[in-house]
Amino acid sequence: MEHKSYFSYPITQHFPFRWFTPVAVIGGIVFIALFTLMNFASSSYELIVQNSLDPNTTVSREEKKVSESFRRLLTYHRNILQNCSVHSVEIDFDSLDRAGKQIGFCEWGALLRSYVSCKIDTPAGEVFFNMTQTYDYVPETVSFDSLGKFLGTGFLSRNKTTQASLRWGESLMSTFWGEVTLMLQD
Repeated sequence: MEHKSYFSYPITQHFPFRWFTPVAVIGGIVFIALFTLMNFASSSYELIVQNSLDPNTTVSREEKKVSESFRRLLTYHRNILQNCSVHSVEIDFDSLDRAGKQIGFCEWGALLRSYVSCKIDTPAGEVFFNMTQTYDYVPETVSFDSLGKFLGTGFLSRNKTTQASLRWGESLMSTFWGEVTLMLQD
């Protein structure tokens, strides 16, 4: 007794195995379910970046959420950066490759990027790591409404005693940006 299958060779001959149709259908359903589960698991979260001037405070707020074994991996946790050396400083001048808000403020822009290596002494030994910093006086995220409040005045609101290095560094970088872009326009 021959079984009729939905799958066949050429039109004249049916596929000979009786078990092939249910195995193919069930296997396809299982494959689709596993593929969907893997796709959902790999893309169903959103990474949220948090910036902080004091990472130890940020970490201590979430200490109950993070296990101790993970916290030990945070090399900067309550440690002092030592022997930092600047490897290079790059300045990228852009004109038309900038956002409309940036061009509306100034025809030219200068993006400053620096590469720094530092060392941290931990109980496990010395840890070396690299950092990349970027600075743009008119970032793409600034809105036209806050353009006058943001530009060149953000560093003035910093505390002169607790954030003196940030205030001084940002004021120098803002002055440098203004002078360089002014020279490019002339």
